[in-house]
Amino acid sequence: AGEGGGAGGADAFEGGQEEVRRMHESVQASALFSEGQRAHVLDNLAAMRSNLGRIQTADNASQANLREAVSIRLAILDDNVQGFISAADIDRRERYASIKLLLSDVTSVAAALGGAEEERLNGIVAALESLVAPLQGGERGERRQQLEAKLQAQLEALHKEVAGEGDAEACGSCYGAAPDGSCCNTCDDVRAAY
Repeated sequence: AGEGGGAGGADAFEGGQEEVRRMHESVQASALFSEGQRAHVLDNLAAMRSNLGRIQTADNASQANLREAVSIRLAILDDNVQGFISAADIDRRERYASIKLLLSDVTSVAAALGGAEEERLNGIVAALESLVAPLQGGERGERRQQLEAKLQAQLEALHKEVAGEGDAEACGSCYGAAPDGSCCNTCDDVRAAY
């Protein structure tokens, strides 16, 4: 029915089902995953296979929804293969993408302000972007917590700056004493970094 009908659609369906079956066998035999992770990935593959089967008989509206579900499951599977991340990691990555988008809006507004205000806001935005990049890249553990704390402080500074509630500090340089994205806004910060 609909888009999946016809010989071409049937061939694509069979190929998709076969590919999911091969992935399932490969994951079962793999030593890359713990038992819990393997169960999670296999459940995901089973749901994909079920959705692929339902696409063949669904009406056009249902087919679109099922295709979207398969697409989401493929993205999750890709994340699993790249390092087995959790749903919280996915949510975190989406939050960072949203922050990046908002930062581009702030840059646009800053350009309209011009002068010293533009420079100050752009400094804060640059510091935020330097923190968001490694977080989007999947930083974990204590390093992620440190970056998130600094990101939160910088977001608060940006909020104050935009609201006109005082001077917000940009993320100051640590002069190579700390990893990228680290902020040293006082001499004590720099000493502590060394």
